[in-house]
Amino acid sequence: MMAMRPREALIISVVLELFADMSIAAEQSNSPRTLTPGAMSRIAVIDERYQAYNIEMVEITGGQFWKPYAAASSYVDGEPGPQPTGPAEMRPSLYEFRPPKDLSNRRLRTLAAALGPTYVRVSGTWANSTYFASADEELSSPPEGYNGLLTTRQWQGVVEFSLMVDARIATSFATSPGTRDASGAWRPDQAARVLDYTRLLPPCGKAGRRTDERAGAIRERSQPSSSTATGTRQLRL
Repeated sequence: MMAMRPREALIISVVLELFADMSIAAEQSNSPRTLTPGAMSRIAVIDERYQAYNIEMVEITGGQFWKPYAAASSYVDGEPGPQPTGPAEMRPSLYEFRPPKDLSNRRLRTLAAALGPTYVRVSGTWANSTYFASADEELSSPPEGYNGLLTTRQWQGVVEFSLMVDARIATSFATSPGTRDASGAWRPDQAARVLDYTRLLPPCGKAGRRTDERAGAIRERSQPSSSTATGTRQLRL
């Protein structure tokens, strides 16, 4: 039998070592492991408003929006149907008119308050082409270059809802052709109108104090009951 050269012997020993390590790893992967979260080191702290939820802008204004799943096939492709006021590339058969959500609903507010503190995103694709009317404008349809119409009363409802349920608002502004000048550059007047009007609303002044009182009552109803099990909330709707 020929003697093994040092280089060959080294290669064989490395291969055998790799097979041994793979065998040990396979055995360990099949062994049950126990995790004890309480014994783990804390590596970061998330913001108390880490959890958030979304309300589509078209749910505030009302308009052609996604159908409920059960009704999504009521129109066949190519069949005439209501034209959407949102993404142009989507099929009309997927939409139906949805009225504005009632954000003053007590049950809705109580359930939403149980999620706070949090953020509520009021935005979505439809917000890109939604016109925010001033308080002295009486419009039945959006101006040219826009597809949706948001009134001051509707936006005030959003702000009051956010205060009631302890949800800070995250939103966006229109970017559709109606917001552009002759050169195509975006004009900030619509964004400024939303921000300026929002600053006029509660929590400033006496109206704000009344809103804070009502919000406190709603959040009180959403707190855990002393008679319930730990981690379970009993909501008084």
